[in-house]
Amino acid sequence: MSTQLRAMMFPEEKSVTALTAREQEVLGWVSECKSNWETAQILGCSEGTVKKHLQRIYRKLGVPNRMAAANCLRRAAAQTCSLLLPFLVALTDLSGLADSLGLADYLDWAM
Repeated sequence: MSTQLRAMMFPEEKSVTALTAREQEVLGWVSECKSNWETAQILGCSEGTVKKHLQRIYRKLGVPNRMAAANCLRRAAAQTCSLLLPFLVALTDLSGLADSLGLADYLDWAM
């Protein structure tokens, strides 16, 4: 999904989608309560590099600290999950229908 389309579909997530892949990776580890040093070790970079990524993340998200940045990520993830839930329920319903029609093997293959 393109970044522009994703930003239109998930307006709350707009700021999170503005992050680079590496910034998203750093933010993911920060949201897992990893320190800058731990994040640097995991990503194979220096602690200073992680700090620079965090500075850019704070600026792009418009937040003052790592806790607020992690909350932005959690909100974006929660919103995405809530939007996907009806589709997951529909897939479950399709699975039961496919089973009753004898198409369960096809549905398993297609998914």
